[in-house]
Amino acid sequence: MAFNHPKSFVMPLLLITNLLILLSYNTTFPAEARHLLQTTLPELPDQPELPELPDQPELPELPDQPELPELPDFSSFPLPELPAGGLPKFEFPPLPFFPNFPNQKLPTLGKDHLPASTEPHSAATIP
Repeated sequence: MAFNHPKSFVMPLLLITNLLILLSYNTTFPAEARHLLQTTLPELPDQPELPELPDQPELPELPDQPELPELPDFSSFPLPELPAGGLPKFEFPPLPFFPNFPNQKLPTLGKDHLPASTEPHSAATIP
């Protein structure tokens, strides 16, 4: 069943109001600029004089850095030896069992034998 909608007046009304707003901006800017030209800015007072900063105080001298102790020579340490048998051998868990399925031949369809949709998919068929 089709619905009858009356013609909408909202869209033309929005268009007219937007045009009026845009046209009013062009007339207000020159008036505001003329108003700014006619007004005078008040004179600013002279800058106050800042007091002079005192000289930087002298910092006390830092003590000398302490000497670091000498580090031992690490090349003189013996390297660890590997065990005589080499690396240990690990036992891996068994793989999961999958049953053997017989190889089934898949059907092949030619281009002419592809199934086609019998119902059209358009908006006209929607209930």
